[in-house]
Amino acid sequence: MTYRLKTSFYEIYNEQIIDLLGDVTQTSQSNLKILEDQKSGIVHIQGITLREVNKYEDIVSLIEKGTKNRHVGATKMNSESSRSHSVLSTVIECCIKSAVSGAVSKRTSSFNIIDLAGSERTKDTHA
Repeated sequence: MTYRLKTSFYEIYNEQIIDLLGDVTQTSQSNLKILEDQKSGIVHIQGITLREVNKYEDIVSLIEKGTKNRHVGATKMNSESSRSHSVLSTVIECCIKSAVSGAVSKRTSSFNIIDLAGSERTKDTHA
């Protein structure tokens, strides 16, 4: 068996999807579209930056880069409160080669870690 992991990081801000790993100054990196692969059922973002990761440090580096690109603002409770929802999405591909026939089968799965925008109480933050 061989495994391959690909990660993307994006935010949903003002009802737009923004790629946090791409060049955020380019308009092509914002308002991306959500699509579902009819065969695998995997949901993906059209045009999103996908980075292959091989170790823990790779993912940490991507999280740090993406976090710097997020929309934040100050409230009375938090100097850098998130103004967007963010999604760290990882797709795992597993290829299994049969020792008998040599045929290769592929399995794909994904998982998402989601950070919801500013969960502080509006009354307390004066936002």
